[in-house]
Amino acid sequence: GHHKFTPHVHALGEILRLVQSDYPFSLASVLVMRNVRSPQVGLRSAAVRERIWEIVEHIPPGRVVTYGDIAAAAGITKGARLVGWAMRNCPPHQGLPWHRVLSAGGRIARAGARGQEQRLLLLNENVPFSGNRVCIEECRWEII
Repeated sequence: GHHKFTPHVHALGEILRLVQSDYPFSLASVLVMRNVRSPQVGLRSAAVRERIWEIVEHIPPGRVVTYGDIAAAAGITKGARLVGWAMRNCPPHQGLPWHRVLSAGGRIARAGARGQEQRLLLLNENVPFSGNRVCIEECRWEII
C-alpha cells in the first residue's frame, strides 16, 4: 500500500544531515522515491545506493542502460545525477558492471583513463560504437 509521508524526529535529523552535507544531487531526488516499503528508506543515501547497484548488477554483457533508465526503474524522480554519483562510488572489485551504464544518448561520462577503460570493456563485449557514442538503440537493456 501507499504510505503517507509523516516526518519523524529521526527522519528530520536525516534531512538536516543531507542538507548540510555537500551532496551532488538534489535532496528532492532522494525524498521522492516511489515503490519503497517505508517512506524513510528514501531518506537514506545508503538504501538508495544499494537499490541502484542491485539494478546494475543485472545488466547482461553486451547491453547498456543510461543513468536516467536506472533512475526511472528505481523510482527516483529526475535522479540521473544521483545514479551517476552511486556509480562513481560503487565498490571496486565486486564485479559490478559499472561500465554498462552511460549518459543520455550513449555518451561515456567519465573522462581520461576511466573513460578509456569503460570504452574498452564495452568494445570487449561487442557493444557497437559510432564515434564516441554507443549505438544505444541497438543494445539498450530494457529494465523490467
